[in-house]
Amino acid sequence: MTMQRRVRSAILLFLSPVVPSLSLAGVLLYEIDTEAEDIEYN
Repeated sequence: MTMQRRVRSAILLFLSPVVPSLSLAGVLLYEIDTEAEDIEYN
């Protein structure tokens, strides 16, 4: 296995749990923001 391939594998291994977590965090922040706006206008 070449060094470039090892680095690529390590990056993918690191990013595989990070990307879904960031997506979930973005959705949760959007939901909280929407709820806060609803409360603000009522």
